[in-house]
Amino acid sequence: MTIRPVASVSLVNRYNQLNFEGNKKKKQPQNNHNGVSNTISHKLAVPLAATIIAMSPMSSSASNRYFDRIEDNVELREINDLDKYEQSGRKIINTKGYRFEKTYQKANGEIYTKNETRLINFVSTDNDDSTFEEINVAFFDDTDKANPKLLKTYDLKDFAVYNYTIVSSDNSASNKFSLQQMFVNDTDQEDKGNFTRDVISEKEICKFVRSELESPRNNSGIKITTYDRKIRPASSYDLQNVAPANTMKDAPSCDYSKYKRLGSQDYKGKNGNYNITYYSITGADEIELVSLKKDGGPALTVRANIPAKATFFAKDSAPQIIEYGIVELKDGDEKKHYISDMDLTNALTIIYNDPASCYNVFTCKPGNKEYDVTPKGAIVPLN
Repeated sequence: MTIRPVASVSLVNRYNQLNFEGNKKKKQPQNNHNGVSNTISHKLAVPLAATIIAMSPMSSSASNRYFDRIEDNVELREINDLDKYEQSGRKIINTKGYRFEKTYQKANGEIYTKNETRLINFVSTDNDDSTFEEINVAFFDDTDKANPKLLKTYDLKDFAVYNYTIVSSDNSASNKFSLQQMFVNDTDQEDKGNFTRDVISEKEICKFVRSELESPRNNSGIKITTYDRKIRPASSYDLQNVAPANTMKDAPSCDYSKYKRLGSQDYKGKNGNYNITYYSITGADEIELVSLKKDGGPALTVRANIPAKATFFAKDSAPQIIEYGIVELKDGDEKKHYISDMDLTNALTIIYNDPASCYNVFTCKPGNKEYDVTPKGAIVPLN
């Protein structure tokens, strides 16, 4: 019997490059185990935004993801109520636009697309063009380039950054990632006294606005709030809030004395050092059970190996996808423990696909979950 070394996993760093056979079709052996602001700003900043879109030489190219304001092409005399705007002491000192193609579905099922633009305006209200006091966002439908239609305007109120760490059952941390959200008020509703809070999570927009908020030009009073959160892999093979206790420290080892030992190997992952041992339950020269020791800890049985994807903000133009691994282990008391280490997951996937492995040596299947994020950073599974 030949068992390919796990060292070859270094050639495979993403699970969608791996070959999953699902439930293997091998012959099952006998005795198998079961194993913001006033009305003037809203009504006058928008015509300027529309002029920028219409006059920009890049506005006709759908291939441009974003475009910068080009001063020479802005016809200020075309803006309605320009005198009133100037007397108000308000001036847009910087603008950046992002264009997206959005797909919609009618009630009858018909699918159609629109070209939409998000225009970010940085507004000075103190006659000092070196700083901005407000940030507003205009949403346009510019499918008809000659006649862009204003859909919504918003004032930016808050900006949040979320730093996540996936924590395993032994309290080891890995798979760190960050997300960002902008919290905005609908200006139409705001003028009516209804302060409706909406969220913008588009990655490139948030990245640009954050850089401006962190610059010396920011005189808006809008602050960046950072939340550091620890999350954990769970039995449903998704991510859940709150880090786990260290349940692996005192977990009892499994007893493998009655099984035939076929071999073992040591493997260094991103999140620790592992000893992987192979056993036959029936006495055949086939891997029917795999045990794992991490950093010299107890020997636990591998029950599942999930190369997973977490998709955040799925309705954005570019959803943010995090890849991580979940390995489910069982101790001698039949209690479950979880390790998140993508290197380990890749290694176990290779073992699972090895011809020497039994068809149900452990569960091995990719998982894809969608999540939303609350204002304070709690993750919310959507499927």
